[in-house]
Amino acid sequence: MPRSDPPDEMRATSGPAGTAEAQATAKATPPPPGIPRGLDAPLWILVVITAIGPVALNLFVPSMPAAQRMLAISDAAIQLTLTLYLVALAGAQLIYGPVSDRFGRRPPLIAGLVFLALGSVVAATADSATQLVLGRVLQAAGGCAGLVLGRAMIRDRHDPSEAASRIATVTLAMMLAPMLTPAVGGYADQFLGWRAGFWIIAGIGGAIFAAVALKLPETHHDHRPMPGIAPMINAYRNLLRDPAFLGHAGAAGFGTAAFFAFVAGAPHVIIELMGRTPGEFGLWYIITSGGYMLGNIITARLASRAGPMRMVVAGSAAAVLGYGAMVVSTLLLPMVPPTVFLPMTMIAFANGIILPNAIAGALSAAGMASVGAAAGLAGFLQMGSGAVASQVIGWTRGTDTWPLVWVMVGCGIGTVLCTLLAWRAERARRG
Repeated sequence: MPRSDPPDEMRATSGPAGTAEAQATAKATPPPPGIPRGLDAPLWILVVITAIGPVALNLFVPSMPAAQRMLAISDAAIQLTLTLYLVALAGAQLIYGPVSDRFGRRPPLIAGLVFLALGSVVAATADSATQLVLGRVLQAAGGCAGLVLGRAMIRDRHDPSEAASRIATVTLAMMLAPMLTPAVGGYADQFLGWRAGFWIIAGIGGAIFAAVALKLPETHHDHRPMPGIAPMINAYRNLLRDPAFLGHAGAAGFGTAAFFAFVAGAPHVIIELMGRTPGEFGLWYIITSGGYMLGNIITARLASRAGPMRMVVAGSAAAVLGYGAMVVSTLLLPMVPPTVFLPMTMIAFANGIILPNAIAGALSAAGMASVGAAAGLAGFLQMGSGAVASQVIGWTRGTDTWPLVWVMVGCGIGTVLCTLLAWRAERARRG
């Protein structure tokens, strides 16, 4: 595949801090070689559009029992509101990427926000399982636009190392949203009813629409013809045949899968098996969130100097320690929250390093001509892996922590193998 990436020795200013200064510099000085001229996208908008899909996913989770009772629908039907959301969140990303390569980033993003708001209203006014599921699918189809296009807009304007620093910030939003929004959704359900969460998302979607329309510049001006179905499939096939892309995207996918496996399995282990309260579970989760944040902070500070590949290798080494600690603690220590959450905090720390750098590496491997398609496919692999892992946890749930541990260890093995694949591909490319 053609490459148009800047030289490895070229480095830009790192980190989310100093965004205004970075934008001023982008306006006043020529961009690095291989990066087109244009205005940078405000980082705060990229953070918000990236987070809105996961926020909409998890805000409804605490309200699922109430919605099931009020609409008198079956267990299988209410489960579809979660399963089909993840399927739509993964699948729609394959469309947004090529569309944005043809028409620019702003038009599909604006269309996605319209779908998000429309789906929220449809779900908020639902009087049947069919309407509720339809609303959730529309929410996902719209909300995933930011997951793809936020990353693509960063890669449009930054070299791979600087992109990793910025992607660290937007990835933090994507991963923290599932940890924090269930509490908001629970209180909204408690005081305002199960439909309140959908109205909240509709309002947020409207506000983001206004911000995008007024403040977000177009970052992609080299529009390319829209491929048909066959060329689009061929483009994705070529990406999957590229060892560098596959290794980086796979590492990000397995890291995300471990996170969703933990989200799906830890409540059962802590609340049902250990008999702890949801409040205690939430407090421990804050510690895990702190581990991920620390990994992101390290990425923001070091990625520009070390480069994405070295950071992914370092993160994978830290992940091995975390997964090993989880196995040892489960084998030798009593079944109490620290034996689950402390190893997971180490894994979360490792993912805070792996995910943004692996995503930046995947987009770099694709080359500037296919950034949108690569962002869509990488996002599909992330969300698709998460959906599979959470479903496997549901199938294997038992009377101890071992099913959760083994699923997560499997994700860890996948992360290491994909990291090795990416590392070998990078070495071969550089000769």
